[in-house]
Amino acid sequence: MTEEKLNIKAELVKDVIEKEIIRLLELSYKKTYNLDSRIKSLDKIEKKIEFRKNNNVPYSICDIGDVVGFRISVESEEDVVFLQELFLNIWVEEPSCLFDFFNEPKSNGFKAFILQFKQGEIPYEIQFMTNEMREWVNLTHEEHDNLKYGKM
Repeated sequence: MTEEKLNIKAELVKDVIEKEIIRLLELSYKKTYNLDSRIKSLDKIEKKIEFRKNNNVPYSICDIGDVVGFRISVESEEDVVFLQELFLNIWVEEPSCLFDFFNEPKSNGFKAFILQFKQGEIPYEIQFMTNEMREWVNLTHEEHDNLKYGKM
């Protein structure tokens, strides 16, 4: 897939999924939330594929679960659990993967639920975390990527 074709498809998926997330939250969650979204750059996709290849992990673009990413952050841990359960029970499709770093945080302190889905050729993920964790992730994301993949 060419970079241009990937970007167009990813942008379409991002737009459609973002609207559906907002719609579900408006219908079922009446509290304040933050919704962030992004499309992973081709540079980062290539570094992630190379990293996975070097570590004997499946490494095609189809094996990367977060070409498009969404992060929903809320005030309390109870709300994080509520939203994760809501999306597991009501979302339009079944997740292809569920990562529970909320009950079993990563060694670096990362604490969130992550649901991954396939939308045609474009995999996407939705992360659920507290606003406090969102702030920490935003502050440490570049450092995490540099440690994992090398200087970007």
